[in-house]
Formats: sequence, C-alpha cells, structure tokens
Amino acid sequence: MLIVTGAGALGPLARKPAKQAGISSGFHLPEAGAIPEAAAPDPATPPTRPPDHTAIRDRAARRHGSELLDILAELQRDLLADRDTETRIDHLANLVQTLPDAASPDLRATIRAIAARAAVELARRDCAHLAANSPAGTAKNA
Repeated sequence: MLIVTGAGALGPLARKPAKQAGISSGFHLPEAGAIPEAAAPDPATPPTRPPDHTAIRDRAARRHGSELLDILAELQRDLLADRDTETRIDHLANLVQTLPDAASPDLRATIRAIAARAAVELARRDCAHLAANSPAGTAKNA
C-alpha cells in the first residue's frame, strides 16, 4: 500500500506490504526505480480512425426522416380528432426547410420523397387557410 506522508517534493516511497494491510488483491506496484520507460506504440495495433462522416450524415438524415414521418402521423391523428394542428404544421415546415444531406444516394432520395409528401401537406393547409379567409370562403360560411 502506498502511503502519502505530505505535500512537497517527491522522495522515496514508503510502502507497506499488502499482507500487513490484510489485502491480497494480486495487484502490485513495481519497486522504486523499476518503472519502465514509456513503451513505443505497437506497430501491429491499427491507428485510431477518424470519425466516419458518411455514417454521421446518414444517421442525421435517418433521424430527420423519422421525425418528418412522426410529425405527419401526429398531424393525421390531430386532424381526425379535430384538434389544433398549428404547432405541428409549424414544426413540419421547419423540418422541411432544414433537410440534412445524406451521403447515401438512396437515403437522400427517400428523405426527399418524405419531405415532398410533407410539403404537399403544408400546401394543402395553406390552400385551406386561404380559401377559408377569402371573400368567397367567408360568403360560404355566412
């Protein structure tokens, strides 16, 4: 066991044998002066790889696409339950405007197709809003 006797310059280490302390963990520190030099890197160990930006971009695109699909499903449920959809419409519009660029061409095409479906839904809402607020729409409701 290593005993720290105070602050200051390093001097010889005072050591207690593990058996005296009642510990037999099998872990032992080398004797003073027997500390090996820093080992050179093993040439057989591959160097650490930089992050795979392709995978990172595709993960972000998948998350974005999943979120678009979730919002579209929630919007559908809100419409069927006759609940307010304004917050979801705003969120959907924000997601459509901020599409990430997927590295995979197939994933990119899929995300764009989902975004196109969301854009159609946004356009339908805009048309319905315009029709409801136009003079002809006001006359129908009167």
